Amino acid sequence: MQPPMYNWTYLRSMKFAELGNAIGRAMIRGFYGEGSSHDVNGTSSAFELHCQCFINQYSNYSVKHHFLNGTATLEEHLEDNGGLNIALQITRMVEHWNGLLEDLCSIAVLGLQ
Repeated sequence: MQPPMYNWTYLRSMKFAELGNAIGRAMIRGFYGEGSSHDVNGTSSAFELHCQCFINQYSNYSVKHHFLNGTATLEEHLEDNGGLNIALQITRMVEHWNGLLEDLCSIAVLGLQ
């Protein structure tokens, strides 16, 4: 990945967001398509219901009085939202582990005094 999308000088949160979005988008692509719309019994899946929520949501957005076509843009929105969700989860995980590391370092310093 290269600037302007990614740069080693960016804040860690920005790097997580961009990397998570890129990786997440690739992962999410594996979950939609022919096989994702029905469960093992051949009935509509929860995934299909979630897709309809995205379609409804994005179809209500307008730019200069022109509404988006939520159906036509569904795959992009699934990838974007999935990627950002994964990036947020990674950021929270790292913040949690950094907090634990800081706590352990504080305990170690207090023990040495």
